[in-house]
Amino acid sequence: MSRPLLSLLHMPFPKALYMVLDFHLQEGAAILDPTCGNKHSWEDVFKKRKESSFFPAKQIKITHHDIKQQEDFSQLAYKKEFDACFFDPPYIWGVDSSKDKRAVDYGEYNYTFKDIQGLFISANKALPKYLKPDAKLFLKYCDVFSLKERKFYLTQPLWVNIMSNFKPIDHYIIQHHSISGTAFQVKNRGCSVGNYTYLTVFQLKGE
Repeated sequence: MSRPLLSLLHMPFPKALYMVLDFHLQEGAAILDPTCGNKHSWEDVFKKRKESSFFPAKQIKITHHDIKQQEDFSQLAYKKEFDACFFDPPYIWGVDSSKDKRAVDYGEYNYTFKDIQGLFISANKALPKYLKPDAKLFLKYCDVFSLKERKFYLTQPLWVNIMSNFKPIDHYIIQHHSISGTAFQVKNRGCSVGNYTYLTVFQLKGE
């Protein structure tokens, strides 16, 4: 089996997402974002839509849904109507509480590693039923060091192997902010992240 192409990008994640979607999707493609939060990842897509240019931005139809901890992907009310899915699950766990007002944007941080693992298992099982044949999945994630456990989680093999209903075809490492031992978004968090994000592109496997 051929290995996915690896690319290194140095730019903010929203800019990288716009570039990758523009490369992989056709004009008018319908994409589902079931973990949209406050839609930070889409900032460049929204910006490009408003810009006038000799080369107009490719138009894609985005359906946003912000799945909560008590929900399951199988409960979404869609039927094989999407050309792609952008899956941006929480990547932080082990924080009992946070005073940072932005915590709500990142899933409240009170997940456990098992919770996030379960979310991936649910996504792998349920998302294909909302996607057209040969649809693509764009997965955003990051390696994490758990401060409580003193353990480094190399998440690329963990999450990619769970997504067994999809075949990886493209992989990006996006360097986008300064290295921080605690990461800049949240005070007193239980995990730290590096200065990069992964974006793996998958093709839905045939039935």
